[in-house]
Amino acid sequence: MRQLNNIKRGWPDAQIEVVVHGKALNLLVTGKSTQADAIKELQAKGVIFAACENTMKRAKVEKSQLLPGVPTVPMGIGEIVTKQEEGWSYIKF
Repeated sequence: MRQLNNIKRGWPDAQIEVVVHGKALNLLVTGKSTQADAIKELQAKGVIFAACENTMKRAKVEKSQLLPGVPTVPMGIGEIVTKQEEGWSYIKF
């Protein structure tokens, strides 16, 4: 979260999408996330946190269980590849 805030502070117009998949999914699950407040603050700055639907199926997590304002993508890795093809940069946290 610190690095995301640093990016937004240094480059306020940066478009940022955090694609969450695998073991990190709980970061976006209501009642399980230890970063819910930080995510809400970053969302207010325009940062998108997106959950992988493949991971959600495997973990038996429904969309209704995600933190408010969290969209889903069909597959996390596919979203990352698509964004790179569109010219986005990839940073792994």
